[in-house]
Amino acid sequence: MVVKKAADGAFVVIHGYKRVRALRRLGRDTVGASCWPGEEAEALIVTRLMQTAEPETALEQSWLLAELHERFGLSLEELARHFGGTR
Repeated sequence: MVVKKAADGAFVVIHGYKRVRALRRLGRDTVGASCWPGEEAEALIVTRLMQTAEPETALEQSWLLAELHERFGLSLEELARHFGGTR
């Protein structure tokens, strides 16, 4: 998540520093981001509240499940058992 500064139009990363760092290490110079329409302070508060309310997103969970299934060969039944869900 980024916020566009009114003063110079530059973008400020609010959430996703680890992703940006990982992309830099991979030699990438662009990253997709959501732009918060409000002020930087408001965006910081909202992202903090979101982190407290929900530690990881469904997308992040799905990336983990896909990795465990595809790369490590865990079956859907095993994943459901480990994460308390259904197949």
